[in-house]
Amino acid sequence: MPETKAAEALNEAEAHWVEGDRQRAAEAARRGRLFYHEAKDPAGEASALVLLGDIELDDDRLSAAREAYVEARRLLAPSGEQGHQASVLMRLGLLDRLEDKTDEALEYFQSAIELFSAAGDLGGEALANMQIGHLAQSRERDDDSLMHYTHARALYNKAGDSLGEAHAMKALGHLRHMMGQPDTAHELLEEAIGLFHENGDALDQAEATGALALLLRSVGNEESAYEHFRKAEKLYQAAGHLEGEAEMLMEIGEIEAGRSSKHARKVFDHAATLFTRAGQDELADAAKRAAESVSRADAAGLT
Repeated sequence: MPETKAAEALNEAEAHWVEGDRQRAAEAARRGRLFYHEAKDPAGEASALVLLGDIELDDDRLSAAREAYVEARRLLAPSGEQGHQASVLMRLGLLDRLEDKTDEALEYFQSAIELFSAAGDLGGEALANMQIGHLAQSRERDDDSLMHYTHARALYNKAGDSLGEAHAMKALGHLRHMMGQPDTAHELLEEAIGLFHENGDALDQAEATGALALLLRSVGNEESAYEHFRKAEKLYQAAGHLEGEAEMLMEIGEIEAGRSSKHARKVFDHAATLFTRAGQDELADAAKRAAESVSRADAAGLT
């Protein structure tokens, strides 16, 4: 009976979380934990704690999230259930990464890789490699980052996870661009865009398309860059991502400024409206200043 009540409480917690009521979600998760504890079900109690930690993390309560994850790890340790333990380690690593504790985060991710590998979880192992790649890149250790992203891509491919592979290729494309290898970066980003499209992931497709546009502009291919910025803008629009759409309009506006001041002003004004709707007032002000700058240059006969 307590386990039935526990499952119901966790379902309630998830429903409240989806609705955006994090306080009631956390309360329901705590009730679920208590019911599992009464039923002497440590695995169930750990699952309730992980959910509670995720809710607390979503509410930026990092200390409370860590407390829940650490307790879940303690409960799972005697079970020998490697996959669940690895998932908790990943969460602890992500917390440390958020708090700029890179050495501690690296230890958690490396431990997670060992457990995921022992459990035969290729996707989990790939995800941990991606996180180590991100850490290495933040430390400007490009070779280490390249190794882990490449290994993650291979693991995702072996697991048949084309969406995960697309994320790895997007990361590799960005890294290769930063390493001064635009041709390789171009190929990787094109492949990632195709896989995101196949998986119906418009938002990540938009991000990868925008990254490719920036790459094209950096090598002087402004016309192709313009076309890709437009594609990315439409994808962000379809995904309902106002800030992403506005960011692409800012890039388009910069190109338009050298072609048609009238069009550039309209683009910057549209970007300002979208930034305002997204609650990004500082970016909205920057877009308005860009529109005003184009107007002044036009009035002075500079465009």
